[in-house]
Amino acid sequence: MKGWKEATIGEISCYLNRGFSPKYVESDGDIVINQKCIRNGRIDVSLSRLTDKNKIITREKILQKEDILINSTGIGTAGRVAINRIEEKATADSHVSIVRIDKNKADPFFVFYNLRPREADIESFAEGSTGQIELGRERIKLIDILLPPLPEQKAIAAVLSSLDDKIDLLHRQNKTLEAMAETLFRQWFV
Repeated sequence: MKGWKEATIGEISCYLNRGFSPKYVESDGDIVINQKCIRNGRIDVSLSRLTDKNKIITREKILQKEDILINSTGIGTAGRVAINRIEEKATADSHVSIVRIDKNKADPFFVFYNLRPREADIESFAEGSTGQIELGRERIKLIDILLPPLPEQKAIAAVLSSLDDKIDLLHRQNKTLEAMAETLFRQWFV
C-alpha cells in the first residue's frame, strides 16, 4: 500500500510504562483501572477500584484521553487492549501498561483499532509460566504496526470509531428493550 510504513509501538509512543501500586480505599479516592476493567476493547469503570487520594500518583501515570491500555499480566488477560475515554481522573494499576501515542507520529485510535484484533498475538508475546505470564514494556515496544499517512489514519479511525459508537448505542437500546419486556411480562403474568 502506497505511503504506508512499518513502525513499532516504541517508535510511535511518547510514554510507555506500567501503572502504579495503589493503596485501595472504599470511597473518596481516585479511579484505578485494573485488568478486570479492560474487556472487549472497552474500559468498564464499574469494575474499577479507588486509591487513596493522598497516595502520590506521578503525573505521567495519570491517564490522558486516548491513552492505550494493555493488560500485562496473566494467562487469558494479558494482551487485552482498550483506549481511554474516561473523563474523571484515573490511573492504572501495575498489571496494566499505559501506552501514550505521539500524535505527530500516529493516531491513537488507529493504533488501538490495529491492536484490538491482535490481542491473542499480543498475549503470546508474554513470558513466564504457571498463569503468571508477564508482558514486559520492552516487548510491547517491539509490537509492529503498519501505518498509512496520518490523514488516512485519522479517516480510518473516524469510520471505525463511528461504527463502535453505533454498536454501543444498539447494546444500550437492547438492554432498555429487555428491561421493558421484563416489566411487561411481570405485569401481565406475575
